[in-house]
Amino acid sequence: MARLSDFLTASDKSRRFFEREAKKNWMYWRLVFEGGLSPSEVDLMDWDELQEANAALDMFPVRKVGVLNV
Repeated sequence: MARLSDFLTASDKSRRFFEREAKKNWMYWRLVFEGGLSPSEVDLMDWDELQEANAALDMFPVRKVGVLNV
């Protein structure tokens, strides 16, 4: 069943709408921003792989290396 939000353009949607969408998809975005994977790599994962990758990220956090993180 189509929702009203399916017919709205990006300019019609509020910032709050996008924040809710990002929260619903946090496992996806976490792998992109914290896990260093590209969106296209995450797109290829099924639900089990998405959950496993997030569990691995919890167990083995990515070490950020940079000038301030020596």
